Amino acid sequence: MDRNNTQAWKATLIWAIRHLTIRSVIMGSVFCFLLLDSIVSPPSGILPLRRIPFLTSDSISARHATPPVPCGWDNEASWKIGLYTGESPLHLHPQVPSLPIFTCAHILDPPISFVADPFLILPHEGSHTHNHSWFLFYEMKNLETNKGDLGVARSDDSGKSWIHLGTALSEPFHLSYPFVFFHNATQQWLLVPETNSVSEIRFYTCSIQNFPCSQNPGQSPLKQWQLHHSVKSLPRSKWVDTSILFHNNLWWIWSSEHFHLHLFYSQDLFLSSWHEHPKSPINLEHKNKEIGRSGGRPIVLHNSTILRFAQNDKTFYGEGVNVVKIDVLTTTEYQESIVHRYYPVEDTTFWNSKKLHHIDAHKIGEKEWIAVVDGDDVVEDFYFYQFEGWWRTAKIVVMWGLFVGMVASGLWSYFEGPTQ
Repeated sequence: MDRNNTQAWKATLIWAIRHLTIRSVIMGSVFCFLLLDSIVSPPSGILPLRRIPFLTSDSISARHATPPVPCGWDNEASWKIGLYTGESPLHLHPQVPSLPIFTCAHILDPPISFVADPFLILPHEGSHTHNHSWFLFYEMKNLETNKGDLGVARSDDSGKSWIHLGTALSEPFHLSYPFVFFHNATQQWLLVPETNSVSEIRFYTCSIQNFPCSQNPGQSPLKQWQLHHSVKSLPRSKWVDTSILFHNNLWWIWSSEHFHLHLFYSQDLFLSSWHEHPKSPINLEHKNKEIGRSGGRPIVLHNSTILRFAQNDKTFYGEGVNVVKIDVLTTTEYQESIVHRYYPVEDTTFWNSKKLHHIDAHKIGEKEWIAVVDGDDVVEDFYFYQFEGWWRTAKIVVMWGLFVGMVASGLWSYFEGPTQ
């Protein structure tokens, strides 16, 4: 019996070697390549779509833009951050020379493809232990995880040069739009980022002593921003680009859902429930993509005029930023109107000659304003980015299909092979 079994095993092995060697080698080789492709050089792998000539046509065009070393590239964007100055939020102009103040090249670890959604903190805008420093918070596209993290940088020379301090906040899901401000009542810093992946509006906190709560690789996570709470009184939805303002003894939240801008108000930032404004969503249907998504921090001028910044994505993403004046803001009435439009700089030598979608403006003197602005000098090739994502998914599906096929072939060889 044992001898017969041994002979059967030998016969099966010989049959498998004769009949399955070529197929197994091919399947195994392709599987190993795709496995390596999914591990090395994320997110697009060793064989991204743009490297396949016969698949890269004019209709699926790969831009061969070269990002600043050591930036990565995933064909989504190459957003950068620059400074605008002017006499008011309605008269801001890019600085000359036409160079950004902060790019993904400032960040050595992890690999980053772009920085965007900048929020600036100046020394007089809250309490912290760095009396003369400027701080910059931003979204950074992490190519190791293929999602957005929040970074923070510091300048000790009034914005002329910047040092990336580390990651302010990283979650298992995508983060962007790091709306950060100082809460006087509790004497702590608050961060309200975009967390639409979990269908929540979340509040994170950082103490005065730990601000700006940045974490470098190897550091304890205790200095990162800590989740305080999520707003339970709001409906669960894919809220994006949440902006907050305290005005007339009430807290106001603007947040968007598919370019429908919703408005909420509350007497207390933490404790009381939030109420949706009776005029919410507040934007007209034909203006959804002109004013339906926040593009910066709302501000109150000395004459109590409220301005908010809205992305203008009417024709394409990053077409510009509209400045919206809020004419009436009460718990029952709301009216607003566009009073100024910012577009990318027409000069092609500028860093934001193609795209612009965020402005964070701050008053630094009498008729003297400064703003951090994001932009890009490359038109976003969203369709190619989308095709690249499909290609990446297809490679993973094929890899696991080969794995299942190899297992099935082995089982078939064992049960159906010759037994003599």
